[in-house]
Amino acid sequence: RFVGLDLVAQAIAAGLEHGYTVQVMVEYREHRAVTREVLLGHELLCEHEHRVRIEIIESPWMPLNPDHLGDYKPGDMVDGANVHGRGPCTSVLQSYTVHPDGRLSACCGLGVELIGELYAGEGVGPGFLADAVANAESDLLKLWLRYKGPEKILAWAAQRDPSIRWENQYAHNCQACHRVYRDPKVAAIILEHYEEAMGEIIESVVFDEVLYPAIRSPQDVDLHARSVNSPHS
Repeated sequence: RFVGLDLVAQAIAAGLEHGYTVQVMVEYREHRAVTREVLLGHELLCEHEHRVRIEIIESPWMPLNPDHLGDYKPGDMVDGANVHGRGPCTSVLQSYTVHPDGRLSACCGLGVELIGELYAGEGVGPGFLADAVANAESDLLKLWLRYKGPEKILAWAAQRDPSIRWENQYAHNCQACHRVYRDPKVAAIILEHYEEAMGEIIESVVFDEVLYPAIRSPQDVDLHARSVNSPHS
């Protein structure tokens, strides 16, 4: 929209020629001029000797207003039939970002500038990052987003308040996250019923942070087996 496709292709080609693997984010919607195929078919890239090092990720276009609907193909938007397949947010509590004004956010998502609650501190003084992490990880809603994802939170809230309409509105999880934080109805349900979700959230945290790493590490599993089989256990 703001930079011509020829310039984008030149930048990719220059990166390839300097030995880089080039990652490109291509926004998708139902009606669009630029696709993965269009980009790879550009004359500077279609026969480039290092073309294999171009990694293209297609991601849905995200309106910054949760009330605006994107131009998506049928099936791209989350609904009751596919919400189970939507994963957790992989940014919140994983990517901590220092902004130009010194504030530190617990997310690098597209809508973070619009959600003040995602800020976790300021990049000032010794230990500022550890303080921000501790502050962010004490927030139940952020943990909920991290381990379940905003779409599942919306579905959960709508089960308790059927007037919350969320199906076939969101293809991008950041827009759904914005809805979680900005819809008064969703906020009211969370405040009233959050204790009902605490057990499942804590279970997810324990599995992800404790049990899964142990399963992934053969040494840890072996040590655990020895301790269980020990006559002193």
